[in-house]
Amino acid sequence: MTRRFSNPTRLIATLFIALLATACDFQAAEDAFNEFQIVIGLDPIESPVAGVVYDLSSGQPVAATLTFGGAGASSLIDAYSDPLGSQVDVEGGALTFGVANSVTPSASSPFVFTVTAEASGYYTQTRTVTATEVGGIDFELPMVPEVDANARIAGTSSAQDGRVQANENGAVQQTVTIQTQVNAEAQATAMATVSAGTIALSTTGQPLTGQLQTQIRAYDPSQGSVSLPQGASLSGSGTNQAVIGGIYFLMTDGSGQAAATFTDAGSGKNGFGKSGACEQAGGFLELTITITDPAILAAVQALGSVTAEIWGYTPADAANNQIGSTQLAVNGAAVEGTVCAGGTLANVDLNNLGDVAQGAFFTLVMPPSVGTSAPLDFSLTINNPSTASIPGTITLEGPGMYANRSLSLPGSTKTRTLAQWLGVSGNYFIVNGGTYSITIQPDGGAPESTSIADPSSGAATINLSAAAATITYTVEASFTCPVGTSFDVAVDDTSLDGVSVFYRRLPTGAPKVIPNDENVVKDTDQSTYIRVEAQLSGIPGSQYEFTGVLDNSQAVVETTAPAQANWSITLDSDDVGINCGN
Repeated sequence: MTRRFSNPTRLIATLFIALLATACDFQAAEDAFNEFQIVIGLDPIESPVAGVVYDLSSGQPVAATLTFGGAGASSLIDAYSDPLGSQVDVEGGALTFGVANSVTPSASSPFVFTVTAEASGYYTQTRTVTATEVGGIDFELPMVPEVDANARIAGTSSAQDGRVQANENGAVQQTVTIQTQVNAEAQATAMATVSAGTIALSTTGQPLTGQLQTQIRAYDPSQGSVSLPQGASLSGSGTNQAVIGGIYFLMTDGSGQAAATFTDAGSGKNGFGKSGACEQAGGFLELTITITDPAILAAVQALGSVTAEIWGYTPADAANNQIGSTQLAVNGAAVEGTVCAGGTLANVDLNNLGDVAQGAFFTLVMPPSVGTSAPLDFSLTINNPSTASIPGTITLEGPGMYANRSLSLPGSTKTRTLAQWLGVSGNYFIVNGGTYSITIQPDGGAPESTSIADPSSGAATINLSAAAATITYTVEASFTCPVGTSFDVAVDDTSLDGVSVFYRRLPTGAPKVIPNDENVVKDTDQSTYIRVEAQLSGIPGSQYEFTGVLDNSQAVVETTAPAQANWSITLDSDDVGINCGN
């Protein structure tokens, strides 16, 4: 019998069952008393915690190492009521644990801890988890893949170029402009101009020579903003910034040196080829981002004149420093911002960048003078015509703000703050006079939206329409032994207080859903099966993926939603370490 975690867990692109267990060393007990059946029994954990780590681009679970911190970390426990520990490896992207029953979260005394995920090929992500009431707690960590020039990332456009040639002294021979192409996934494009006569220097002051490879990627203020590394959206104090656009830039030579700063050859530039205003004023490098996002355009037009801050995030050392500022310009139906290094129009000091070995993210940030920083305490009520949970998404979008989350929309009526619906905490920068939209998209139904002026205060209600494609199922998900066998470990009635169900529709449904506590009808344990029953919505004839999770082991089943209202799912108990025998 393997040691395992339990309690409900949110799993991207899955449905799973989590079980509570006792504070016993089962294997040792079996060795000593192998003629007895061990009973799993534990006082119910009042606040189970569920976490999932997934790839932001694909939605697939990511194996990661999670590190826990903050004031509440010492009160986190595993399914055996033992301390969870400061670090846990999550192989299948999902983890379940709990909060000690001695802790009673409330609005006046919230329970708070931090969780940091590290995984190969991804930027490190940290999430602050806050609970203000006793009951199920869940969090998700969407992992941003490290920049790949060939990758398709929502909200971005990219380009790579090898035309820049530098002589043996490092002087660029001809002005070269590199531009990302407009695509349906992004509301921003970027252009980089490297001027003739420019010398790119590494962090050690060595010139880059020969053929230079350049990568650029534009990040729009909506979906692109969540595709930025987390550190690129945080100020020095750790608060969220209103990032209205960003450009990733990396220039390397054949020896792998990365450009950190730029100078000239000292003998004047050639002055030919296509160039921008920065180059004409004697600049060395010009980066321009063009943003067509309507919310940003409306905000800049309403404010009249905005001088955006320019910040530079370097993933090699996770430094994010303000390096300059730029006057935003309205050009037709777009807003433009420029990063200019060198010359009379220079507006950045690249010496303030961190380690550029993995490139740099230049972000345009709304200045403090045009808004306020506050938590997302707007109260949102969602009226769901179904009495069962419906998988869906919630999106908050506005000037310099974009947050999106897949969730289970509760049956009937539920009121929460935007922060609670979105699973976020901390302060967000809110632009004065801006317009923000909240959109609820139920799976199989029509999206419903409302516009608000301030996501930090106020209240609104969104009424969902009935989704004709869905029906309410009584779903029975169970671990079941083959006929003639039974579990080598028995489970008593108090062990299943943390059971919950997760699922997703294939291939394009909400990537992760968890029914609410009120939708779990009952859980049952026998010597041959462990079963959870819940009221859930689904689309008949559609494929769904179910996953059972115990500790870090998983059992996965794909099945088609039936025409009738009863839906049974059987998961392989061996896959999660529950052995069946005679």
